[in-house]
Amino acid sequence: MRTLRLVTALAVAGLLAGAVAITATPASAATAVFSVTNNWGSGYQGQVTVTNNTSAQITSWRVEFDLPSSSSVSQSWNAQQSTAGSRYTFINLSWNGTLAAGASTSFGFLVAGSGTPVNCTVNGSSCAGGPPPTPT
Repeated sequence: MRTLRLVTALAVAGLLAGAVAITATPASAATAVFSVTNNWGSGYQGQVTVTNNTSAQITSWRVEFDLPSSSSVSQSWNAQQSTAGSRYTFINLSWNGTLAAGASTSFGFLVAGSGTPVNCTVNGSSCAGGPPPTPT
């Protein structure tokens, strides 16, 4: 009887440990790549592509970056934008937040000025994957 309880306890502990390992999401679950799609000298059109690099779907994403004080985002699309000083935040919309494994989506914006994004994070991690950048 004692052996049966021990085996049962170990089996339950193993299942719980497996469940935790399965639901853990790596720090670099998503990446975000910035590109300039059009440039007219006094400003440009930018695009950020968010990619899910995991084997499971993600249900939301949030991209943040800084622009120099001489530049500002005047318009954006395919994301909900908010601004605090020179920090810009873009959050998925209802229709583009869920990304299957390996899938990607893009959002765009217009910038007045020539400054490009720095200190970029996606879901709290560096846009390139890994830990967030050190603020400057």
